[in-house]
Amino acid sequence: MNHADITDAGPSHADIPDAGPNHATALDRWRSVAAATGPADRAAAEAGVRLAYRTAGLA
Repeated sequence: MNHADITDAGPSHADIPDAGPNHATALDRWRSVAAATGPADRAAAEAGVRLAYRTAGLA
């Protein structure tokens, strides 16, 4: 996968029904979050997985 594949991935503004005046802003914000490559919070991720397992009765 190259940079063009990543930036071209996902729906375009035309593919999503109009969600009002903030539609473009919300889509751009979501794409920014989805493409973020910042450091992960490992402790929070592990706590979330433990909670999910406990909630599902698997731990």
